[in-house]
Amino acid sequence: MATSVSSLSDAAVTIVLIAMFVIVLVVARRALKETPLFGNGSSWVVAFCTAALSVLGLLRFLGPQEHGTRADSTPAAPGGAVDFILLPYAMLAIAILLVLLLLAWGKTRSSNSQILQDRQRVELPPEVKRLMRQRQPAPQTSLRKRLEK
Repeated sequence: MATSVSSLSDAAVTIVLIAMFVIVLVVARRALKETPLFGNGSSWVVAFCTAALSVLGLLRFLGPQEHGTRADSTPAAPGGAVDFILLPYAMLAIAILLVLLLLAWGKTRSSNSQILQDRQRVELPPEVKRLMRQRQPAPQTSLRKRLEK
């Protein structure tokens, strides 16, 4: 049972990391396409590297902690140069994910509020509409006529 659960969690983690790679790749490519500094080919390379570093950062900081199984292995020192490089990329991936979730939540919320507003709109009966007089704006006198008076 434990092996099936661990293999299921490994598959789920792999799927999530692949999805994050694709999301970061698309967002980074779109952002780099808007800047005149990068050409078409180089923007793909930079977007691919950004997505790869983001996924590595997520795996490094949020993934399972690796414990040394060999006696001669030494654990990696926390706060090293690799962590210093990967931390901004991991935060980029998390920020992109949060923004996408907030956008989706906002769209569903605005569509729900629009449905509620449509339901709350009250239509007046035709006889009430006839009784209501139309408001007509007062005729404007020109400045010349006002000055002549």
